[in-house]
Amino acid sequence: MGQVMMVPPGAYTYPGYTSVPVYTLPPTHHLPASTPQPAVISEQDLKQVGEMFPGVDAEVVKSVLEASQGNKEAAINSLLQMQES
Repeated sequence: MGQVMMVPPGAYTYPGYTSVPVYTLPPTHHLPASTPQPAVISEQDLKQVGEMFPGVDAEVVKSVLEASQGNKEAAINSLLQMQES
């Protein structure tokens, strides 16, 4: 495509021609992204995963479960990766 050049109104006038208004689309308004609610972690899930990792602080286990949105399998994989490094 070629370049688009804007000409200020009244800059060029030709006899017999009238200016034509240019319409553009209104700006789209984006809704602010909603912050995801933290998953509710049950005490049973916390205890179950915590027992698998006795050397890991309970707050760390809870944080990993929350970051995994309550998905125990994902949390276990993350904790395993943390221990490998």
